[in-house]
Amino acid sequence: MSDLMRLPCASRRRRPTPLTPFLKRSLTKAMRKRPSTRMSDTSSDHGFDDVARNRAFAELARMSMPSTPIVHYHSDGRLLILAEDQAHGEALCSCVSGTLKPVLLVIDPDATACFELELMCVGRKTDVDLSGHLGDFVLAIRRETTSPPATSSPPRRFDLVMDALSRPLMSAERKPPGYYAVGAESMPNPAVLDEINALVGDFEKPQYYTYDPDICAHGRNGQSGCTRCLDACPAEAITSLSEKIAVNEKLCQGFGVCASACPTGAIAFNYPATADIHNRLKTLLSTYREAGGSHPQLLLIDQETAASLQIGEEGDWYLPTGILPIVLEEQGSLGLDTWLYALACGAASVAMLFSRSVPTSVQEELSTQIAVARRLMGALGYPENTIAALQPADITATGLNGVASMPAIAEAAFAIQDNKRLRITLSIDHLASQATVVPERVDLPDGAAFGRLDINTQGCTLCMSCVSVCPAKALADGGDVPALKFYQTNCVQCGLCESACPESVLTRVPEFVFDQELRRRTQVLNEEQPYHCIRCNKPFATYSMIQRITGQLAAHSMFQAPGALERLKMCEDCRVIAMMQDELE
Repeated sequence: MSDLMRLPCASRRRRPTPLTPFLKRSLTKAMRKRPSTRMSDTSSDHGFDDVARNRAFAELARMSMPSTPIVHYHSDGRLLILAEDQAHGEALCSCVSGTLKPVLLVIDPDATACFELELMCVGRKTDVDLSGHLGDFVLAIRRETTSPPATSSPPRRFDLVMDALSRPLMSAERKPPGYYAVGAESMPNPAVLDEINALVGDFEKPQYYTYDPDICAHGRNGQSGCTRCLDACPAEAITSLSEKIAVNEKLCQGFGVCASACPTGAIAFNYPATADIHNRLKTLLSTYREAGGSHPQLLLIDQETAASLQIGEEGDWYLPTGILPIVLEEQGSLGLDTWLYALACGAASVAMLFSRSVPTSVQEELSTQIAVARRLMGALGYPENTIAALQPADITATGLNGVASMPAIAEAAFAIQDNKRLRITLSIDHLASQATVVPERVDLPDGAAFGRLDINTQGCTLCMSCVSVCPAKALADGGDVPALKFYQTNCVQCGLCESACPESVLTRVPEFVFDQELRRRTQVLNEEQPYHCIRCNKPFATYSMIQRITGQLAAHSMFQAPGALERLKMCEDCRVIAMMQDELE
């Protein structure tokens, strides 16, 4: 057991919490203690479902979890207090414990620039920049003056920040660990003060993610591609490094939506790993069925929502029979691949419970994936709303409002996969094998990570710029023949090929092809006969490329000399020879 203290258990808006992953043990105990819930009826079928649910959770509780790497923080208690009113700021200073070392920064229209040991006063026109996290916040102050240059004070470092400004200095949807936006109108509540006062010493949290830059589709050759993880992260813990991304492990608070949004699986949730989650899901559903349960409906709930609703505790909030509540570290950590896998393993439905604890950016990304899932399910003749997002009011005595159930299907038998796209396609293929209607393909909503490429062959010169940037090996050249080949099963719709194409002839079209043979077939998007060197007859380019180059340069002053344009029709070796001969003549 580590000697380090865990970060205090309060709002995830303020800190990362090392909570029990995937399933709360107290929930299992409560289910065993109360096999019949208040909200369920007492029919014999439901009685079997109660017993099956209890056995399934008991089996899940016996499964162990792999360990996760740890991220460490250290705080000496240096507290920066930001206030717009000096009296309010001084009152905040007086309410913190003696273990903290507060420094007050007052932003006041009438304040004059001055530095004291415990007090800093700056005017409204002062540029105040704050960055960092628990144990390492960096404050930089740049004062505007009537005559240039502007003056800057040396950066100062703090362990904690209490922001009492009407507009918080840090703008991330979910603030960093150690940062508390308490508002400008009143004193913070006692629980927040207790949490701040306790943040002195060494602390730890899990490292929630893994990252494989080799399969990241963020960028190639100076071109920008996929930005889904950056757009979705509510903590702004992810930054662009041109062709790759970087995750600040100290800012990451484990919301997990980066992993569910990633089309390639380059960034993956690791608390617990997706393979472990799928193994537990399969065990849960198979145990439930073996114990006589039927039509299991999965209800995914993040830890904070479960606590606020007292799910599995001694409170009065109970779930209808047949609903299997899965308490997650964070709602955003599971996405399309897990939902489809659960249905393939026999779940009747998968519902996510959204509440105020789920950040807006997380809900938006999950809603995009829900739209994709519903389009897939509807195309196969299944009810579209077997996958749904709910609010607490949607859970009633009769079940889950707005959620339909799958027909009974055979349980998927394929092995659990580490490859994210393979997990998705195997699940879809199994659902298609059990469906009564299977179209060749279905159009998907914008934002889907599956699709094809349309090409305007009249404008394409087969320059292969698109091939050189494709991170998923969905595009390839024709080898000895000028051709552009496409492997649709690999395409993640990242857009790098569109960005790199100098002729702008490529267009992404989101879709999924259910026909496995067609999906895996190599497509030739464009093909031409090679252009042969006019001197040695060696193939070295395409007709369209030579025509385009000569057409563009025909009027250029550098190509008015006799033979200049003709040299463009030669291979690189013959071009040099011709130039040397012209000089000798």
